[in-house]
Amino acid sequence: MTREEMLQHLQDDVDAWPQSVKDAGVKNAAGSAFRPVARNNEILRTENPEATYAYMIAAWEAEGAEEGSNGWVRVIEQAGPEFTWEYLMADPDKPYASLFDEVRPRVQAALENHESTAVWAEKVRINQEADDAQNERIRRIQDEMRSGKRSRLRM
Repeated sequence: MTREEMLQHLQDDVDAWPQSVKDAGVKNAAGSAFRPVARNNEILRTENPEATYAYMIAAWEAEGAEEGSNGWVRVIEQAGPEFTWEYLMADPDKPYASLFDEVRPRVQAALENHESTAVWAEKVRINQEADDAQNERIRRIQDEMRSGKRSRLRM
């Protein structure tokens, strides 16, 4: 894949990012659907794929980049780190991943170590435990029905 093709894939993902955040169910402080907009996100104001890439690299070469952007808390706590635009640089499976080989470890570490990621991980753990408990309950009921300890519902 050529550099131009990689940059176009990157631009497509950046352009799709606001809708993916909204689709993930992220809410603003008032409880309405949150969708990142250009006036608050410089990455959405870049004019072409090369400018988008240059912005991303510059943002992560800056001192203090590990602290994250203003939207990190809202997005990460509600949907997970993969819904930040920075995750586009951290994901080694993207078709343009090689463009970010040098900065990827820094971005991955920042996302993993951000306090919002711990909140998200706890939500995921709680949801998984609830799902596991529900699945176990269903399994027990099915076993009881198969063994005759519980009668089937009659309709």
